[in-house]
Amino acid sequence: MLYVPPMQLPRDQFIAQFAIPFHVHCLKLWSRRGYTPPYAVGRCCFEWIGVTNGSVTLKAHEFTELVRPVIDELFRLTPKGQRPDANFLAAKVYDALDAAGAEVTIKPPVGTGGGRG
Repeated sequence: MLYVPPMQLPRDQFIAQFAIPFHVHCLKLWSRRGYTPPYAVGRCCFEWIGVTNGSVTLKAHEFTELVRPVIDELFRLTPKGQRPDANFLAAKVYDALDAAGAEVTIKPPVGTGGGRG
């Protein structure tokens, strides 16, 4: 079996950084009346990782393919008429990325470091 090193970014930090944007921007794509898994949520998560100062070592189509089983699982587990918890979504996305050996990094906020204070 091939050894996959663990992601450098801790799981709790990933969840803290991305759960709120996932909740606000991506889970609104989760129809409460839907009969099929909302795979657009995966692409939205990829985009919002980038918007919120993150970077993933995968291309968008690789990321969405990787998180597709996560969306399937959440669709199966989430009661009809509800949306999944954003922290749970972020945790499951992290687990899928970590298992695949993908790396997520968070850049420091603009205005920190090296410049004039």
